[in-house]
Amino acid sequence: MGSNPTVTASVEAPRSLVNTGIAGLALVAFTYYPDKHLDEPGYTIDEDLEWCAESMTALPIETQQQLMAEIRMLVLEPTRDRQAFIKQILSLAESDIAGAADHRRSAGRS
Repeated sequence: MGSNPTVTASVEAPRSLVNTGIAGLALVAFTYYPDKHLDEPGYTIDEDLEWCAESMTALPIETQQQLMAEIRMLVLEPTRDRQAFIKQILSLAESDIAGAADHRRSAGRS
């Protein structure tokens, strides 16, 4: 019995989003420093945040905005707790995976 590519894609997308979101935050946080705009004229943190946001276009706009606001704060405040962000993005993936499983179960009843 073959796998359903639609269901597989639904389950894999959240995992990919989690990995990309955490990796994007890490890269931006590790490369940002308060005087970066002096070394790179014209640089703003928004440039890095826009790059991070590119991986989140599948999410509702409100969710994207919340995540980007949190990423901004995590970058600007290096001592801020990153575990809350990781839990938040993991919960998005878990709810998407649960939604895909519910869809699969209800499709089987039709």
